[in-house]
Amino acid sequence: MELTKCGICGSEHDIASMQIGFARSDAELEIPEGDREKRCWGNKTDFLQIDDGRWFIRGWLPVPVVERDAPFAWGVWVEVSADDFWTYVRMYRDDGRSHPSFPGRIANNIAAYPSSLDLEVSIQLALAGDRPVVSVVDVNHPLGRDQQHGISVERVLALLHGV
Repeated sequence: MELTKCGICGSEHDIASMQIGFARSDAELEIPEGDREKRCWGNKTDFLQIDDGRWFIRGWLPVPVVERDAPFAWGVWVEVSADDFWTYVRMYRDDGRSHPSFPGRIANNIAAYPSSLDLEVSIQLALAGDRPVVSVVDVNHPLGRDQQHGISVERVLALLHGV
């Protein structure tokens, strides 16, 4: 456990397990709650189809933390093509690391990063039971830069506190 005293709240936080996750894609949240059961299919924690035309998978977008072994991570939904969605569903319980990566777009607005919604990403399937790894394609976007170069512990704490 890597405990770090927080300069914002004064508490100690375990840096090794820090992540922020989105339970739903923004597209799903736009559907009135009473209609979601009729319009959405999937296990709704790892993959989701909306109507017959939009497909989403939940992934893990790691961001290295400078001078730490464990990354910070965003748990994001990504929109993918129908073919890639069904490949993921078929391989859901398999080791997908040898499967070629495929494109997608972030399906959550990450408030800490401007214009993250619809940001192009590359998705690499992982071991069975692990979420796919999401990598930002545009290394000049602030989220892409952070994923490439890492962030400080202080930045992680600020993200966790919404600062």
